[in-house]
Amino acid sequence: MNKGTIFTLIAGGVVIAAVFWLNQPEPAPKTPQERLEEAAETAAAALKDAGEAISDGAAETAENLKSSAEETAADLAQSVALTAEAAKAEATRLSDAWENSGIFTEEGFSYENAIKAVNDSSLDEATKTKIVTLLEQIHETPALFEEKMKEIRDVLKK
Repeated sequence: MNKGTIFTLIAGGVVIAAVFWLNQPEPAPKTPQERLEEAAETAAAALKDAGEAISDGAAETAENLKSSAEETAADLAQSVALTAEAAKAEATRLSDAWENSGIFTEEGFSYENAIKAVNDSSLDEATKTKIVTLLEQIHETPALFEEKMKEIRDVLKK
C-alpha cells in the first residue's frame, strides 16, 4: 500500500470517529425521582457533617464544664476548710475566754457573763442562738448543766 492510501484510510477513520462522537445523543435529563434522590443524599451528607460538628462541640463543651466544675469544687472545698478552721478557732477562743473570765465558777457559771460573751463573739447568728438557748435551759434547770454543756461543746465543734 502506498502512503496516499494509508493516509486516506486514517483520515477517513478520523472523520468517521468525529461524526460518530458528535452525533452522540445528549445524556437524558434526570427524572424528578433521580433529582430527589440526589438532593436527599446531599442533605444526608450535610446532616452527617453537622452532627459530627455538634458532637465535637458538645464533647468540648462537656470537657470545659467538667474542668470548671472541678475548679469550683476545689475552691469550695478550700473555702469550707478555711471556714471550719475559723469556726473551731473561735470556739476554742470562746471556751478559753469563758474559763479565764470567770464565766465558769465552782458553783456553776455566770449566766449574764456567758450570754454577753456569746453575743460579743464572732460566731454566726444561728450558732449564737443555739448556745443562748442552751444557756437559758441551764439557767432555768441547773441539774441539766452537764448535759447542756455537752450540747454546747457539740455545737461549737460543728
